[in-house]
Amino acid sequence: MPIVKCVNCCKEIERPNWQLKKSKNSVCSKECLAEYQRQLFSNKVTLTCYYCGKNFERHPSLVKQNNKHHFCSKDCELKHRRKRSKTNRLELVTIECNWCGQILWELPKALNKSKYNFCNDKCLNKWLEDIKGVPSSPYKILVKCANCGREVERWKYEEGRSKYFFCNSECKIDFLRGKYAVNWQGGISYKPYSDEWTEVLKEQIRDRDNRQCQLCFKQESKLTRKLSIHHIDGDKQNCNNDNLISFCIKCHMKITGEQQ
Repeated sequence: MPIVKCVNCCKEIERPNWQLKKSKNSVCSKECLAEYQRQLFSNKVTLTCYYCGKNFERHPSLVKQNNKHHFCSKDCELKHRRKRSKTNRLELVTIECNWCGQILWELPKALNKSKYNFCNDKCLNKWLEDIKGVPSSPYKILVKCANCGREVERWKYEEGRSKYFFCNSECKIDFLRGKYAVNWQGGISYKPYSDEWTEVLKEQIRDRDNRQCQLCFKQESKLTRKLSIHHIDGDKQNCNNDNLISFCIKCHMKITGEQQ
């Protein structure tokens, strides 16, 4: 084990390496440690209080190097801060919040930027809601619902993304049911089928196609439902055998989507 000297009495003592890594200063007993700490903390620095001018002592480790002002107690520090805030307020101008009427302290330069002054964003939003035709936020705009014509609020970045705006999902569904729908074909889905369109005719077409989808060639027995019969030209009145073909439900939806 390495041999070191006691910091207080300079007596040679043995200490393991792990203790030397933790602390550079080693002592031989508790008495030497107590005496060494007394000597260490006895070397204090004398300072003058910035508020009351009283001299006081403080340990160097407790003195902040970058701090120019030192105080003997917390009371002196609080009194100095209150006095400083009062002197700074003499340079400010008192104004009232345009919504709640609370008194605010502002610099004269800040008053020239805006005609209206508010204490926080909540008062600003409430003031904007009270004025007709102005949205509740400066980052929102008023637009009309494409279905019912009612005015609704939307964010400014949404203005160039879509031509139509809606107040709720019900208005959007009603609007997209008609001619503005993606798959709109002039309302042919509302047209009735001919009298020849029966279950017997559908079974005949399925038997003709060997109970097999004519696009993916899957058997009807492997599907969860029967094959769908599709009109090739899209005319429900034309029920000729040459105009009818069998598809599974997935292929039927795919073919109808491509035709539209």
